Parts: sequence; structure tokens; C-alpha cells
Amino acid sequence: MKKHIFIFAMSVVILGSVWYFKSTVPAERNDSVTYNKGAGVWWDTTLWANVKTDSNWILDPEIPVNYVHVIGMDETYMVLNEDGTVNRYRKRVKDEAGNWVWSDIIEDDMPVSFVPSPIDDDVFTFIGSSGEEEYYRYVRNADDSYAFVPVDETGADVGYAVPQGDSLPENFVLVEDNIYASLDDHGVIIKLWERNINDLGAVYWQEIHRPYQIAGSGATVPYSERVDTHLSPDTTQTTTAEPVATCKTELPGGIELLSGQTYTTDTFTESKTTGGWKVTYETIYTYIYNADGTLYATHKDGPNEIERVQVFEQQTDLSRDAAAIETNIQAEVIRVSNGLEYRRDIAASVLVGLNADRAGLGLAPLTMTYDSDAGRLSTIFAADMAKYNYGDIESPLYGTVEELAKRYGVEKAVSINVWRCGEKSADEINTRLQTAESSRNVRMDGSKANVGISIVAQNGFFYIAEVFTE
Repeated sequence: MKKHIFIFAMSVVILGSVWYFKSTVPAERNDSVTYNKGAGVWWDTTLWANVKTDSNWILDPEIPVNYVHVIGMDETYMVLNEDGTVNRYRKRVKDEAGNWVWSDIIEDDMPVSFVPSPIDDDVFTFIGSSGEEEYYRYVRNADDSYAFVPVDETGADVGYAVPQGDSLPENFVLVEDNIYASLDDHGVIIKLWERNINDLGAVYWQEIHRPYQIAGSGATVPYSERVDTHLSPDTTQTTTAEPVATCKTELPGGIELLSGQTYTTDTFTESKTTGGWKVTYETIYTYIYNADGTLYATHKDGPNEIERVQVFEQQTDLSRDAAAIETNIQAEVIRVSNGLEYRRDIAASVLVGLNADRAGLGLAPLTMTYDSDAGRLSTIFAADMAKYNYGDIESPLYGTVEELAKRYGVEKAVSINVWRCGEKSADEINTRLQTAESSRNVRMDGSKANVGISIVAQNGFFYIAEVFTE
């Protein structure tokens, strides 16, 4: 009898523990923000690519991965179940303290709606306010870029070019070897394609369903070999769960918890190299949940600088180098170019592509000579990047390109694009610089008439500097 009583008592304890644990874990808690899902739900595509997306098409990290933006409605999202069906609609607004506060929207009050398609769980029928129907495939990449891709009733893409033979659509960007990414109008990667050649020598394209990831060095690795996170090696993210608040609780940053609410925190660190320094920033996201598990509010603290480390691979005495700088720009070009290999053949081909892109916008072609101000400045800047092994618009020795120009009496307005990368073709360089919005704006500036394009090849890398003057 005592044995049965003991077993019964232990069962009660175990069941009680399980019940308490479940009662303190919100149903919608944002644990998925760590992006450690692996081959999970369809919206966790785990794509990382060296392509700059328009900022308007990057989701705030405070938005859970299963929240999908509603077309045509600001800060309005549909919450998806694991199978892609719509659970509810929610909207967020900022309170006086700068926190995002979420609330449910009654479905009858929604002027538009999404109906999951039986074709695939990432395809939706969009029903507009006038009852019109359109079909879209939703894409969300692990860099938080997202897109609605127009499709027909069968789920086939419409409005974007599909590769045929050896032709390369304008929205394709080389990712690695024979792997290409197709981009939408906002730079969002919507698909990956593999270019193959059959036994007869004909080119054919095959869609890749599990994408490749760009490593922190700029190289690519197969999806199957990647670390199971969308973050770069210089980025970490952790989640901390807190117990249920039994009374009014104040969190760091002045956030208040009401009775029954829980919260989680994510610490996101990111490192950037600028001016020869590797600077690490920390951002803390706090997610607050109601007792029923629904997301109530989010708070962002940061980014705050937590570390700054000098990162020259060559331990160079900058004061000595600064003293060696020539006072004449042509003498400085000769000094810094000693022993370096410039790929002017590739640079000339990049210019051809650049001027073709300008012509497409009705802009005048740029002139390039290496004895011009633009040519000399680009030569010096590319050499400096190779010497200190960096890729940034601020030199540890000269400062910005404007400061370099001022040093040598160049009074024209100057602007610059830089890129440190593995060895690339001219088409790859031109495509990359045209894809990134910031560098494209510099290249397509109608006020510029001259350009210097310098490419230094060293240790398997290209150090590229494009300098533009009026």
C-alpha cells in the first residue's frame, strides 16, 4: 500500500511541475529569434547573402519570424501558425517611452485579408478592399529582408525573369561559382539558381531550394556545412527566459511588467570594421508577453559600443607611416604603389559596365585616366586598403577620401566606393556595386564626370576603390 501511495505522490509532483512549466511559457514567445530552427518552418529560410537590400524591405528584429507584414497597411501583421495558416491580425504602435505595443485587430475590421493557398504553405491569396484577388509567395530571408513575389493561381512566378539557356536576367547576381541569386526590385533575394551544362554542352538552370550562406569572410559555404544560425561569426544572440511576474515589476530601461506577464531578452552583438578599428556593438531586445502567451510589447536598448580593437594584420607604426607621406600627390602614388599589382585590365572592363548602366538612365559617361585627380586618389586609397587589409571608406592613415583630397589640394567634390573581396570578374564587381543602394547612388550621380577605378590584387583578395569627381 505504501508503495502505491509513494508512486501516486510522485506522479502528482511530476504532473504539477509540467503544468507549472507550461503555464509560465507563453505560446507566442519569441524563442525563434535565435534562428536555430534548422530545416523547420518555411519562413525560416536561413539565407545570408552579400547583397544590400533597400532598408524599407528589412524587418525590425523586434518582429517575430512568424509575423508577416500585411500589404498596404503600416505596422500591421498577420500571425502565422506552424502550417502557414493565419492565426490572427495584429498592429503595433509606439508608446511615449519608445516601446512597441501590440494589439489584436478584429478580422472584420481588416480592409484586406490573406487566405493560405493549397498550392504551398508560403503562397497566399491576397483579397483587397474592393474584393480583387491576387496571388503572392512570401519570402523572408534570415537577414530579415522580405518580399511578396507575384505568382499566378498555380504558384508560378510572374513579373520576374526566369533564366533561359546562357542568357542572364538583369536581376541575377553571382553568389558563388555557378550559383546565382535572383533579386526583386528592392534587392531582396527571392530565389537561388544553379547554372549547369548538360552532356550536349547546353546550359540549363535548376532552382536551389536550400540556399547558400555567405560566411563572415565573404566566402560562401554550402547550406549543409553552415553553422545553424543566420548570424555572422562576429554576431551572437542569446535568449533568456524569466519567470512569471507575480506583481508589478520594473525591468531595466524603465519597462514595467504587469501581474501575470513574462518577458524574454535577446542580446545581439555586431562587429563592424571602420578606420582600422573593429568596433563591437550590443543591442538588447526585450519581449513582454501577456499571461495567455500573446506578445504584448517590445523594447530595444542600443546599439551601444562595448569594445573597440585595432585590427591591422600588419602591425604598422602609423606615426612612422604618417611621416613618410609625400607632399606631392604623384610622388605619393609612386610611394604607395611600390611592389603592388594593379589589375587595370579588370578596372577598364568595370568602367565599360558602369557607363552602360549610366547610359540606361540617360547619364553622360564617365572619363577615366590615372593621371587625373580621381585616378590618383583611387590608386592611393586601393593601395592603402591592401597595405592594412581593410575594406572601408575611412583609411587609418589618410582618413576619408575628402580628407585625402584636401591634403593634396583637390577642391572638387569627391565620393568613393570601396570593396574588399575575393578575386572577381569585372561583371561580378560591377553587379555587386550596382546592387548595393549606397554605392549605386554614388555611381549614378549625374554631377560626376570623372572616375578612377583601382584594383589591387594581393594575397588572394581584390582591394577595389572607385573615386568620383566633378
